[in-house]
Amino acid sequence: MEIVEQNNMSQPDLPGSKDRKLGIIIVVIVVVVLALGGVAWWWSSKPGGQKLPSEVINNQVPVVDEDEGKDKVVGKLFLEPGSVEVKKGENLTVAIYFSTGGSDLAAVSAAVTYDPKKLQLVGETDYTKASMSIGMPEEKKSGWLIMTRGQMGDGDWQDSDDGFNGDRGLMAKITFKTLESGETTIGFDTNESKLILDDAKGTAIKTELETGTYIIK
Repeated sequence: MEIVEQNNMSQPDLPGSKDRKLGIIIVVIVVVVLALGGVAWWWSSKPGGQKLPSEVINNQVPVVDEDEGKDKVVGKLFLEPGSVEVKKGENLTVAIYFSTGGSDLAAVSAAVTYDPKKLQLVGETDYTKASMSIGMPEEKKSGWLIMTRGQMGDGDWQDSDDGFNGDRGLMAKITFKTLESGETTIGFDTNESKLILDDAKGTAIKTELETGTYIIK
């Protein structure tokens, strides 16, 4: 199993990457709008809820650096199983998981890469038990599967009560048919795979990308 840490330096955009980035931004916007709408409804429905709390009126609210600590958050995208042996012609199903690094995430984009000479995607992606409920259309091409999921947040990446926060969030399950004997890998593209904080800014955190190794007999 190989672990690759994303390089946050600017790199050339791949074909279609701008559309995928726009898709991630749209998911984050939808998540934030839903959250703010819910907060507004809750506040207005409280008795006297339209009035500002006295502690805000009478006291000076301290200024907090909302970006402090973001550069220290490290998430992870990984596969299970990370290695296994399978017979040629049989199906191989892998689950895509993510770890949030202890912070709330609003969206996840996973660009799965594989060798189309040895593996062929079959069936539909299984989101049945996905940890994030909002989805964008997938992009499929030879050797690639790109998926994006989101979860309603509140713009606060440290409060642990919105978005998703955990060490084992399920993105989806995908199934391949094995085509040729030999060793093959399934991994994540470093440019297109991103974990997005629930900070209403679309901030991508540092992400470790684990590569799975599989033996086809």
